[in-house]
Formats: sequence, C-alpha cells, structure tokens
Amino acid sequence: IISPTSGACGDSATRVGVIINNFGLTSQSGFSVKADITGSINQTLTQVYSGSITTNMSDTIYFLTTLNTYAGATFDIVAYTSLVSDQYHANDTMRGSYTFFGHPNAPTAVSPQQYCDNNVMITATPDSGDALAWFDQAAGGNLLYTGSVFSPAINGDTTFYVEARTGSGTAGCLRITEIMPDDNPSDFIEIQNVSGGLLDATGWVVAASLDNTNINNVNANLWQLSQFAPGQVRFKTDATADTNYWGSNLLWTGGNNSWAMIVDNFGNIVDFVAWDYPADSILNMHPVVNGFTINVGSEWAGPGYTSCSASSNVRIGNTDHNDASDWACEPISPGVQNAGISSIFMNCGIGACGSPRIPVDVTIVPAPSVNLGNDIMIGTPFLVTLDAGSGFSSYLWSTGATTQTIDVSTYDTYWVTITNGTNNCSSTDSIVVSLNVGVNTLIGANEISFYPNPSKDKLVITGNDDLLKNSAFSITDIRGREVNGVQFVRAASGDLNVDISSMNNGIYFLQIVSGNRSGIQKFVVLK
Repeated sequence: IISPTSGACGDSATRVGVIINNFGLTSQSGFSVKADITGSINQTLTQVYSGSITTNMSDTIYFLTTLNTYAGATFDIVAYTSLVSDQYHANDTMRGSYTFFGHPNAPTAVSPQQYCDNNVMITATPDSGDALAWFDQAAGGNLLYTGSVFSPAINGDTTFYVEARTGSGTAGCLRITEIMPDDNPSDFIEIQNVSGGLLDATGWVVAASLDNTNINNVNANLWQLSQFAPGQVRFKTDATADTNYWGSNLLWTGGNNSWAMIVDNFGNIVDFVAWDYPADSILNMHPVVNGFTINVGSEWAGPGYTSCSASSNVRIGNTDHNDASDWACEPISPGVQNAGISSIFMNCGIGACGSPRIPVDVTIVPAPSVNLGNDIMIGTPFLVTLDAGSGFSSYLWSTGATTQTIDVSTYDTYWVTITNGTNNCSSTDSIVVSLNVGVNTLIGANEISFYPNPSKDKLVITGNDDLLKNSAFSITDIRGREVNGVQFVRAASGDLNVDISSMNNGIYFLQIVSGNRSGIQKFVVLK
C-alpha cells in the first residue's frame, strides 16, 4: 500500500494506491484488486486491472473511488487481489492503519475593515482553541503572521486572507536548541517548546547518532517525550550523576560529524540537526529510529554546521531554516533558554491543517499630521511655547496637559499625541529642548538606531560602537515617566539587547545621553 500516508491533513479526495507484483509463472490480466476499509470510514473499493502483468513484474494501481477524510479519520485498510483460480489469498493481502487530522471551521471576520495608516490592527475570530494564520494570497502564497491581531505595515488599501488552524497538537514547534558535543564538562542535548501553547509530544522520541563513522548508526537509548508547557526547556546529558542522564554515553566528539533528531509517533521528523557531515551524506542517510526508517528530506539542506570547540552549538533567531544558518557558537547553558533564540518562533504551534481561507479587505484612513518643529537648543533662562496646531479633537502632552499649546521653561524632551475626531486616528510628535553648548549636540538616527519597530518583546540597539559603549540609555513612556527595570544587555556583536516583554502596548521613547550630546527616538510596543 503506497497511498495514503498516515499523519497527514485530511482532504475530500484521498486516493488509495497499491503496488501489485506477479510472482507466478504466467502473465495475469483482468483480475480485481480490492480494498476493504473499516473504522471512521467503512467502504469497499474495487478496481479491475485491465492490463497484463508478466511474471516477476510489478505495477501500480490507484482506485478511482476516493475517500473523504477532510474532517479527520482513523481507519484500517485490507488490500488484496482477487483471482478466480487462486484458492489461497493470505499471501495476496496487505494491511495498514491510517490517521488523518481534520480541518477546523473557517474563522469569521468583518470585511472591509478601516484603520489609520499608523495603527493597523486587523482582526478575525476563530472557534475556541483555534489559531489564525494570515496570508497574502487566497491559495498558497506567503504566511505573513499567526495570531488574532495582525498589524502589518501597509501603504494603501489591500486584501489579506485568513484561515484557522487547530491549536498546537502534533504540529507544534518542538526544536533542538542546544548541543554540547565536546565533553565540556559532558555531552548534552537541549530541546524547547518554541510554540505559544501546550504541546503534547507523547510517543515522540529524541534520537542521537551512535558514532562518527556510520551516519546510520543510532544510539541504543532514545529519549521518550511527554507534554511540554509553552516555552518549556528540557535537556539530557551523558553525565551519569545528573538527574537528566541520557541513559548511556552520547558518543559525540567535537570536530567530528554527528547528528540528533526528534521523531514523532508516526515516524515523521519534527526537527533534525547535523554537524560536520557533508551534504550528500545527510541527504542519503536512512537510520532506523523507533521502528521507522527515517529519510531527512526537507528537514535539512546543505552540509551540517561547523561544531563549536569551546562553547555550545546553539540555535539562534525565531525561524527554522533547516540548515546551518540556524546555529551559532554561544555560552554553555543547559536547561536555560538561550539569549540568541526567541521564546516563541514565528508560525509555531498552530497545527498543520488549515480551514478554508476568507478574504479581509483593509481600507486605510490617513493619520492626521502633527509637527512640533525642529529640536531647540537654547540658553537660560527661557520660556518657549510649544504648539501642536489647531483643529484636532483632543491633545495629550507629556506633561499631562490637554491643551493645544504649552509653555515650557526647563530642558527636557516633550511630546504630544493628537486625535482626529473624524475617524479617531492619532499621531505623536516630539521635540527636544536642550542647552546650547555648541554644535553637534544631538545624536542622530544615523549614529544609533534600533529594530524592530513596532516591537513585541525585544529591541536591538545598533550603531556606532563608541556611542553604544559610552552612552546612558533609558526608556520613558508617553507621559515622560521612566520605565523601571529595563536592562540593556550587550550581545557578542556589540549591539544592545533590551527585554521589553513586560511593557504594555503603547508609544515609548528611547533616550540617549553621551557627554554633552543627547538624542531621542520613538518606538511602539504592540503585542
């Protein structure tokens, strides 16, 4: 039986295919091939083989009648040939069990949806427990985002397409996130649930290569998995005194080729990592894991990554490219989320089976324009009037004032948010009032910048290395209050990483002070 394949998404026309072989001494033709199906589907398929098959030859037959597995199904197939002159059918019969995952209902959404061009928050509503996946095409296309509120940067009216996906389940993202293959102090492997939901990995296993001489040799011990909480990290080591003992020696040696993989209960690779092996060896490997013959297929492309000599091999980023670009050398940290990896991967934990897609048309209303003018450098004493302009329905200044203008007499950074009463769109502008101590007193965006903006959980500050090392950084909210507890952590690249996961949605300002120079840049937190 070569079709269907268990563990796939159901469809409305699942085909059953078999290979037949003539082991007899004479050609055969005009006989029936049958498939008895029992379980969620009860049906008998019959196909007459109209050709002629000679001795020791084989042929493939697909039944014309198909099965409807779209809603999900579990069933058994008994397939056999039926020759009038054959009185012993036991050696003509194949059996198999198959499971298909169902598709959820399509979400509901209002269309068109109208938004301000600086505050796009497209929404749809799936059934309880389902997640949303947003695309740029009605079929195929690119997966743009997963989640209930989609906030793309767009320049004009457009259409997006949204489908529902069933929770985390077997399509959740369990990934190998760290490997120490150099006995420093011991070999270990770490895995993490990088989806945003509970992941049931019962029946899944982690397998490791046995040695670096034969790519198909598998360590006799397998790591049997269970449920993982969102973001949960676990590891196994070959240190016998450790409570996370693998069960035997992980025969890995730094600088020598090896591999590790996660395999689900259907024999599918969930994640695969290879190091120091050439591409052709990985492509042609076929180890037997948990009773399944494994083919790497699209789970890895190109050669393995180059293993690290004095540190761990660590997964980086928030996307699985299935190649060496996902890995880097980082400090050893078994059981702890690595600094270079996002706790939730993009597009993870949303299931494999999508509902029908529905279009959501988006129309854009231009945001109102507000301009406080250029930054001011002035001596003391002073009194300056800041004017946000007339015609807006509301004003909110960093000082708490709600008037069109304010008078200021102290050096500071001031900003105002105005709202247009026609469509309730808002805009914010800021101005720095600073002491005039000479030229080049402002730090510009060409010297220090940051990304992403908007941001959800992390900012990366990059730019002039001297400024990054010798500046004081702080974050204030729209009312001018400093956000406490923010840590600016230097990465190996020299950039600064800022954890903003605890900050609420809103507009914030990054303030930079270096000697007699200062700068301010606005960013948005949007989760």
